[in-house]
Amino acid sequence: MPGEHRFYEKDGLEYARISTILGETMPLFHPDKHKGLTWWQSNEPDAQEILSRGQRRGTLVHAEVEMFLLGDQYVHSDEAPSVEELMSYNIPGYVNYLIPLLEEVKAQNGPDSLWPGLEQSSLMIEQPIYCRHGFAGTPDMRCWFEGKYTTFDWKSARSHLEKGVQKKPRPISRYSEAKVQLSSYALGHNIELAPGGDFPPVEQAAICICYDWCEPFLHLMSIEDIREAADEFIERFGVYKELENSVFPRPMVQSGEQRAT
Repeated sequence: MPGEHRFYEKDGLEYARISTILGETMPLFHPDKHKGLTWWQSNEPDAQEILSRGQRRGTLVHAEVEMFLLGDQYVHSDEAPSVEELMSYNIPGYVNYLIPLLEEVKAQNGPDSLWPGLEQSSLMIEQPIYCRHGFAGTPDMRCWFEGKYTTFDWKSARSHLEKGVQKKPRPISRYSEAKVQLSSYALGHNIELAPGGDFPPVEQAAICICYDWCEPFLHLMSIEDIREAADEFIERFGVYKELENSVFPRPMVQSGEQRAT
């Protein structure tokens, strides 16, 4: 399921990708935010490079997090970054400040005999969720944190070594879409996995904003916050289905075939 695809596929069915749902509906639900992003892209000469570097930086930070938490169980990619690339993004700087939090996460997780689905490990890293209601996505991580099963999202701010970047924390208001995305993951998990008793319900969400010059900022969402943002996701999913003129999940269409309307 390459990241460019708009849908997840499983057992002959297509599921709407959560990130696509949010991307397609943001102009309708948050027009000011959309206009601001559009203006920035039009007026920032290096916008494409900044976005491209941001995506790659996020991938590299995610990989370092997974290597730390999974240890010997981590599966290395065939396209592992070179030392030069890691240094060009100052990844050691991010990891240095992340380690105390990662050690805390690692200490709180491991085999959990109370939940059959977590007997091997309570860390669920990049495991997709397919919801019977037609949407799917892949949370960065689900794990125990401060006594609650939590879905995590790792965000990495631009390096302070990049041109024009100041050592200034990002406001959590920049991550309003991340709140909705995390809540959609919690919604899918709690619909599909929690009722059977094999997995605990997600009762908390965490947005971790990583920096290479200071400790990460961890914003925790309560179950009430999750419910509120999940309500927005449900509404946006309904609008997305109208835009697609379709229901989900839906049968996959083979190449060259026409989808029935």
